[in-house]
Amino acid sequence: ANCERLASLTHLAISDNSIDDRALQAIAESPHLARLKVLEVRFNRSEGENGEEIPGCRPETRRLLEARFGNGLLMDDEVG
Repeated sequence: ANCERLASLTHLAISDNSIDDRALQAIAESPHLARLKVLEVRFNRSEGENGEEIPGCRPETRRLLEARFGNGLLMDDEVG
């Protein structure tokens, strides 16, 4: 999200990669992703130290992503 070379991206597919809330928040706030129209982040879950599954996105971060990408947000089999 901090890479200036991402400035030309219009579609980013990072589904099924264990992306956590911190990474999703960085994407939502990145000034380098201004041209991004579609963000695919389906099936991203993280595992805790004990192997338990932890949801990868807090409601606050999801609202940031929805506000920024609107209908271009593809998350958990839903269009935002």
